[in-house]
Amino acid sequence: MTRKKRLKKTSVRIVNGCEVNTAIKRFTLANTIEVECGTNGHHGGDTGHGSRTYIRITDLAGSDIRFVQDSERSLVMELGGDCELITIIRAMQYAANHLVYQAQKIEASGS
Repeated sequence: MTRKKRLKKTSVRIVNGCEVNTAIKRFTLANTIEVECGTNGHHGGDTGHGSRTYIRITDLAGSDIRFVQDSERSLVMELGGDCELITIIRAMQYAANHLVYQAQKIEASGS
């Protein structure tokens, strides 16, 4: 019996006028959190000339999670519950690892 390889769910987002390829992954226990993240890699500068990065975290089912923008430059995530702790850790680890992978891949290709 051969196992089907599940294709990674992807998307393209526009961040400040630049295309960013993203990957999407779900993390499920008693709740389900989805993370979408991507970057167009290092471009050698700040927002005027530099890279673009996109991160989205979504509660798909049963999460005790709140997103609070407590100032113009600060976003807070508040979670309740053990499963929420585990799924957010997994989602954030995945996002960090994927962004590092993407940045290195783009840098190596010279794009």
